[in-house]
Amino acid sequence: MKVYAFDVDETLYISQGPVQWEALVALRAEGHVLGLCGNWAAVTLQVPEWHRVLSFIGPGLIGTDKANFLATIKQYVPAEEHVMVGNDHSYQRRERMTRGGSRIAKSLNR
Repeated sequence: MKVYAFDVDETLYISQGPVQWEALVALRAEGHVLGLCGNWAAVTLQVPEWHRVLSFIGPGLIGTDKANFLATIKQYVPAEEHVMVGNDHSYQRRERMTRGGSRIAKSLNR
């Protein structure tokens, strides 16, 4: 099982990005854990069944920044791989989730 944390703006199609919601649904069906690390309200307001696909949303709900939120997910959610999918380069940490970016987006939409 992998853990995928998706940025929203300019990453997910519903927020002017390349990744279709159906790609997230497919990953969830494969048994992966998915969540949002960004503008989560754009998803919760537009996707009625978002809670059936996503296991976590943040970081704003817990009053932290993306870097700490992702580090906490990685620390407490064991997985074979932790993948951040998005275009946000605002965090810099020595220990961070694997950056997926457009490579992941392209493979999700094939």
